[in-house]
Amino acid sequence: MLSLLGGIPPSFGNLSLLDTFSASKNNLLGKIPDELCQLVNLKYFVVNENNLSGTLPPCLFNRSSIVALDVGTNHLEGKLPSLLGITFPNLEFLSIYRNNVTGNIPVTLSNATNLHSLIAGRNGLTGKVPPLGNLLKMRKFLVAFNYLGKGDDDDLSFLTTLVNATSLELLELNTNNFGGVLPASISNLSTELIELSLSYNQISGEILREISNLKKLQSFFVAYNKFHGEIPSEISDLKYLQELALLGNQFSGQIPISLGNLASLTKLSLRENNLQGRIPSSLGKCHNLELLDLGSNNLSGFIPSEILELSSLSEGVDLSQNQLTGFLPMEIGKLRNLGYLNLSDNKLQGQIPTSIGICVKLEALDLNNNNFQGSIPSTMNSLRDLGLLVLSHNNLSGGIPGFLKDFKFLQILYLSSNTLEGAVPTGGIFSNATVVSIIGNRYLCGGVPELDLPACVVEVNKERKSGISEHDGTVFAAKVLDLSHHAASRSFLAECEVLKNIRHRNLVNVLSACSGIDYEGNEFKSIVYEYMDKGSLQDWLHFTPQENSESQEEHKKLGFIQ
Repeated sequence: MLSLLGGIPPSFGNLSLLDTFSASKNNLLGKIPDELCQLVNLKYFVVNENNLSGTLPPCLFNRSSIVALDVGTNHLEGKLPSLLGITFPNLEFLSIYRNNVTGNIPVTLSNATNLHSLIAGRNGLTGKVPPLGNLLKMRKFLVAFNYLGKGDDDDLSFLTTLVNATSLELLELNTNNFGGVLPASISNLSTELIELSLSYNQISGEILREISNLKKLQSFFVAYNKFHGEIPSEISDLKYLQELALLGNQFSGQIPISLGNLASLTKLSLRENNLQGRIPSSLGKCHNLELLDLGSNNLSGFIPSEILELSSLSEGVDLSQNQLTGFLPMEIGKLRNLGYLNLSDNKLQGQIPTSIGICVKLEALDLNNNNFQGSIPSTMNSLRDLGLLVLSHNNLSGGIPGFLKDFKFLQILYLSSNTLEGAVPTGGIFSNATVVSIIGNRYLCGGVPELDLPACVVEVNKERKSGISEHDGTVFAAKVLDLSHHAASRSFLAECEVLKNIRHRNLVNVLSACSGIDYEGNEFKSIVYEYMDKGSLQDWLHFTPQENSESQEEHKKLGFIQ
């Protein structure tokens, strides 16, 4: 596609009959020439998404013929003229979005009675928003990401003047300095309103139950304000609601069961409040839910399995920093499209369900600071998209799975403060000790030198004791073969064949034999014997006292006759 370069030629000001100048989405540079103010018939001036700079030409705002002025997404400076609404009596559309415009919204704006769209977000506007009572045709009032408001009680009084704008659809006031309580008149705004965004301000008070009057509302954002009280159950009357963001406030009480009636809901974020009680299982009826964020509250009880059966959950589930108890349900495997799962800082217990391996789209898994037990499931081998894996501060045991070194996208691996044991894999993420945390696991060994772990001791062709069978408490000894010796495999087969066919009262009983792959992916062969607690024959024939031995037992060599 052809892209225009350079500046706007001043000679265009000689095109006396020109009524439309449209050059959006190009690479225009420099200032808007004052010569364009000579275009007495100019109605539409559209130069959004360029690289224009300098100040807004004051004379351009004297062109009473202008219907639409769009200079959005440039580098323009200056202020909106104080007589804006008077000199632009025919103005219908005004966009200064994403520039460096400062100063106040002119009080005269309300005189531009044909105005239906004011798009002024991402600038440096300050002061209070003036009354807008004459803007009956207003559909879009977008002033987010400015410095409007002074944190005063009457900062939002202008909303009352908008109640007669019966076509209002979008109202974006987020990321400003608005203070005070939300006026009761908010419930009398246009029934055509589909987005109400008040996030990142200093608004206080409660959410009025009459919010349910905004029947067509699809997005309701009040994040990071000072709202308190309970979440009104009447929100469930907003049948078209798709996004509900109440995070970062002081809401208390329980999550309304009625939220399960929001069949169109795609994103629900209630994190960082003072919510209590159980997570309602009724949320399992929100069959379009993509994001569920209830973290940083005081929620308790079990994780409802109904929620984990929502195959629509694709963006993420965050239930972290609560008081949740019980097991992680096997139904977690039904979230096969889930992007991230954060259950950290709860009181969950039991084993990590093997079904977690079905969640093949997971990019982040955080189970930090719970009471999970058992080994890291081998089924997690299928989670190849993981970029972050945090399992620290649990009671996990067994070895570190060798397959983790093959995870190409893994950038953070925290396994600290568990009871993991054995050799730490090498290669892959394990080559970078700065992104791997394994401290607080007493029985780990090996790994790269930066991990500062003891070397792994490999016992070759010796019986060695095993913390005891978890099944029945049987103590046993294992003879592990060093398979780096070329004849070790033949020796293993021969020994198994002999022991299978002989029995003798002076030969220790064989319990089992093992031949397979260990947790690092290496071949492993071992023979498991009944444990003899008096030591080996070699110890009695060739006894050598240990230095600094604390044992008081008197050892003697066996004589020839014995």
